Amino acid sequence: MGFERQETTSKAQEEARREREDQNADFERHCEEQRKRIERRRAKIEWREEEWRREEETLREEERLREEETLREEERLREEERRREEERLREEERFREERRRAAELRAAMERQEEDRKERERVAREAREAKWREEANVVEQYVVLKSCLLTCGAGLDIRHIITGFDLCQITVKNLPRDARVGEIADIFTQQGISTSDFFITGIKPVGNAKEAVVLANAEQGQAIALGLEGIEFRNEVLSFEISDNAVGETMGATGQSRLPFLTVSWRVSTNTTVATYSSSEEAQRRARDLDGQIWKGQRLKATLDNSCRGSITTTNSVKITNCPPNAALDLEFCNFIGSQVYLRFLQPVVYDHQQCLLTVRTHLSQQKGTQMNTYEVLESDDTTGEIRVKVQFDDWDDVKQAHDSIHNKKLGWMTPNLRAWHPRPLQYSITIPRFQYLSQKKQWDTLSEKRPGRDAYVQARAGDRGHVYYIRVLGDDKKATGALKVRVESLVSGEALDVDHWHPSFLSYRQTKPFFDRIQNDIGAHLRTDFKTRRLKLYGEPEVMEEARNHIKAEVERLQELETTRVIDRNAVGFFVREGLGRLKELLGEENVRLNLSFRPCRITIKGGEEARRHLQRLLEESRTAYVDEARTSRGEGDVCPVCYGDASNPEQLGCGHTYCAGCLQHFLSSAADSKTFPLVCVGNEATCNTPISIPFIRRFMTDQAFQQLVDAVFTCYLERHLQEYKYCTTPDCKQIYRCQTERKSLQCPSCFSSICPACGEESHEGMTCDERRFQHDPVEQERQIERLGFKKCPQCRAWIEKFDGCNHMECRCGAHICWTCLGVFSVAEIYGHMRSAHKGIYDDVPEGIDIGAVPAGNFLAEQVDALAQVERQRVEHQQRLIQLRQQREEETRRQQREQEQDVRLQERWLRRQEDNRHENNRRQLEAARQRREAERAAERRRWCVVM
Repeated sequence: MGFERQETTSKAQEEARREREDQNADFERHCEEQRKRIERRRAKIEWREEEWRREEETLREEERLREEETLREEERLREEERRREEERLREEERFREERRRAAELRAAMERQEEDRKERERVAREAREAKWREEANVVEQYVVLKSCLLTCGAGLDIRHIITGFDLCQITVKNLPRDARVGEIADIFTQQGISTSDFFITGIKPVGNAKEAVVLANAEQGQAIALGLEGIEFRNEVLSFEISDNAVGETMGATGQSRLPFLTVSWRVSTNTTVATYSSSEEAQRRARDLDGQIWKGQRLKATLDNSCRGSITTTNSVKITNCPPNAALDLEFCNFIGSQVYLRFLQPVVYDHQQCLLTVRTHLSQQKGTQMNTYEVLESDDTTGEIRVKVQFDDWDDVKQAHDSIHNKKLGWMTPNLRAWHPRPLQYSITIPRFQYLSQKKQWDTLSEKRPGRDAYVQARAGDRGHVYYIRVLGDDKKATGALKVRVESLVSGEALDVDHWHPSFLSYRQTKPFFDRIQNDIGAHLRTDFKTRRLKLYGEPEVMEEARNHIKAEVERLQELETTRVIDRNAVGFFVREGLGRLKELLGEENVRLNLSFRPCRITIKGGEEARRHLQRLLEESRTAYVDEARTSRGEGDVCPVCYGDASNPEQLGCGHTYCAGCLQHFLSSAADSKTFPLVCVGNEATCNTPISIPFIRRFMTDQAFQQLVDAVFTCYLERHLQEYKYCTTPDCKQIYRCQTERKSLQCPSCFSSICPACGEESHEGMTCDERRFQHDPVEQERQIERLGFKKCPQCRAWIEKFDGCNHMECRCGAHICWTCLGVFSVAEIYGHMRSAHKGIYDDVPEGIDIGAVPAGNFLAEQVDALAQVERQRVEHQQRLIQLRQQREEETRRQQREQEQDVRLQERWLRRQEDNRHENNRRQLEAARQRREAERAAERRRWCVVM
């Protein structure tokens, strides 16, 4: 029993142990499952958080993309619309393909039509954009070599700077790669308008560049001085200003020189006559001794012809500039080498220091002498000459001092003095040798020095003889200026017109034989002006016409030469359809030939520069991708506003009107003769009036013809504004000035004439224009004197005055005159005449005199009252006109203010609409962001509950 109980207990314990082990294992399995479940939940939570982070990043990226998408909204809408349209077309195409082939063909035709319309639209927009760009082109030109002209579309003159108000600024030390726009910015940054300056050219000078700028003188000079020394791309610029902006002008070489005078004289010397044994020895000795230096003095030896007339028989040599004591110097006698006879002439002896003191004292007594500038100049002692120099206040003082000392002695112990001073006005210019030779007669005429002539010309050949230096010298500013203008006109030569031009003249190698033939056969000089592309002709008047005829014949010969150009394959169709017809209309049927048998195809034309320009224009037009559609879009049956027929070879302006190519070319080329400016479209029965753009005009004209057209525009403008612009009063001077009352005097930059800009006459400082006009107008003087109560005697024309008494006047010549009618009568007849013809002997009845039936009122007083009443009426009428003008101006200003207010209100409304749109977008984005944040927060809370 005990054993069974014990065994039972052991089994119970074993079962309890196993049960506990099972419980522990179950618990461990449960714990393991709980741990794994927790780990899975943690991993899932981490995965969710990672998903949230990725979602948040995705949302941020979406928000950024949505913001970018908003900016591209319009473009995307168009793209979506196009894609939808293409999808619709593809769906329709698939549907039609299933049904029948005819529908597919119609769809294809519709697509082609739409594509054609799209290309036409693109071409039209491109053409309209080009028209708008060309319509805004503003160009500047230098016309008549003196004025700066600013023109807009139609060559409408917008701004003029005359030669009087123009200066030339040379900008130096520019970098080699400096551009025109950068140079223009230098001036525009100083506040100068683009219409007030013009860059005429840039040229390289060494390692730098120089730019020549024409500018308004008042602004340009001040700004150029202010810009002096500024840095531009690490380079220090310098500015050189010239008052004369005219091309081919003479440069001043002496205007800025201070007025000074030099006085010179010879030192004391002796003269020796040496006789030799033979004439051959005398000639040899004269050659050897001439120029030799003896004790610091240069000897001058010549054969002595004072006794014999022939230099081949004399055996004496005259030696001058010998030392004063040479007669006592044995070494000098041996140096001369005369063994026959030696004779010393009476020397001229004077005190050197006393002479210097006498000259200084005399100069100090002259007017305007600046003795602080007095100096004794260093000179070569061998010349035996002494010179002194002194400056004066002005050139008039220099002239007076020169006249008082030149070729005179200031005492018996002083030598003959020589005085010299430079010309106060000096101008120089360099011309080629052949040009000088072709005009030599004219230069010789100008170089003649005549008595009373205040200015003359000097012509000197250069060291190598290939150029000549022309100088204008003078003392009188007016005479020198007039001569300077004449010389400049001669130097400029004659600019030949476009009928005397061919592009081959630009080649020196091709034109040199022809130019040399003109020079050698006719005596005229030709030069090519590469800037204006014209020929300049120089010569005597009698040969100029012959030279022009030879040039015209050469141009016609060159124009007959053919020009052949290769046509691109894609452009052949354009020339076959319309290009060939347009060229034949412009150049003539016989001057155009299109050869399609060659590969590549070629077109050959005959004519000058104008023909080549038309061909080049059509070649450029043929390369445009949309040319066929652009031409077709103009429609059929367009009426040319010039000939009122169907436009053949049409050319369309920016306003939409179409012209025949030939009519348009004639319209533009004949504008210079018709003088109808600005150039505008004559469509809609001449009511369109849209200006023709400058680039469009240039395409139909050569450079020379276009420059002539610009000159004609300016000349026509001057003819219409004669009261505003006038030419300089000096003959041949091309300068123009603007009439104005603000300035009292203007100086011509070419001829230096002083002009009053108010009345157009010579400057009259100290008097008004009316006073000057009265002083130079005898008729006006007489009229004014008569208004003061004076009259002229009808017999001797002397002025007489009546201040009291009756109308019987007696002149000092003995004539008896009726004051009322100025009739001459005898003493017995004059009173009877006054009573019968004038109803009395008085104009005003003196007090106490009975005149019978004649009214007692003062006739003159009544006339004065009547005139005063007329004057009052005139003043009242003028005041009414002023009030009406002020009312119209006030009404105009009120309308402008209303228009400006409407514009401001409209702009404010548009800004408010834009702000509201942006605010709505911002609110929508903010609400979307808040919704996303709320969703993320709710998701986090849900996962926390699960955990």
